[in-house]
Amino acid sequence: MHIHFYEETKDGLTEKGEIKNNKRHGVWTGSSKLTKSTFAETYENGELVSGISIDNNKTEHPYTVLYKKPEYNGGMIAFYQFVGKNYRTPRGIEAKPGEKPKLYLAFNVDIDGKLTNIKVVKDLGYGTGEEAIRVLNKCPNWIPGIYRGIPAKAKYTLPIVIQGSTN
Repeated sequence: MHIHFYEETKDGLTEKGEIKNNKRHGVWTGSSKLTKSTFAETYENGELVSGISIDNNKTEHPYTVLYKKPEYNGGMIAFYQFVGKNYRTPRGIEAKPGEKPKLYLAFNVDIDGKLTNIKVVKDLGYGTGEEAIRVLNKCPNWIPGIYRGIPAKAKYTLPIVIQGSTN
């Protein structure tokens, strides 16, 4: 059984295509307000085979994955090494034996890989959040996220574990 499907979502994504056995099948087309682009994708048995986006400059962006998260150049281990090397634990914060206090930060990775809109989600006090923001502001650019083949801004949240203590 073949059913034609059309959907418009609140985030500005419009797409249409065919459903076969309750899965996407064949060519799907659509547009995204987020990336200001149009796209055509080929599906087989519900799985994306390939796609191509055309941005507002008429540049084509082929892809085989809908979304790829942003990443630090060298991976997350290298990122945490960067943070560990540059983070200076503020005076007054002290961890109890066996405890690993965490603060949480949220930020955007923009289309150029720059970290922006850095905010503390959960602070430990004593200036730990301000120090984390300082470190992230000096962080090298990341590899940006990719949405339908086009670099896209992405939100990121991460914990930072406070090591050791100072008095």
